[in-house]
Amino acid sequence: MGPIRYLNLRRLHLVRRALLRADASSATVTRIVTDRGFWELGRFAVAYRTLSGAPPSETLRRPMRDTKIPIPFHLPSSVMIVRC
Repeated sequence: MGPIRYLNLRRLHLVRRALLRADASSATVTRIVTDRGFWELGRFAVAYRTLSGAPPSETLRRPMRDTKIPIPFHLPSSVMIVRC
């Protein structure tokens, strides 16, 4: 895995963690995502859904029951996000 791919995957995991921990009544997906360096929201949403199996908005609304939520540790090679 190359360094850019690793960083993108790492940021996706950080977004997922932030969405799971955020208060859905006051937080927004856009704010959480852009705070972590993703600016192309459409591409982000595709990559996020590929990684987690759910859209980011669904993750934000999900009640935090378990701190150990399994996350796949690979991102298909067809999904590439580059920070601009």
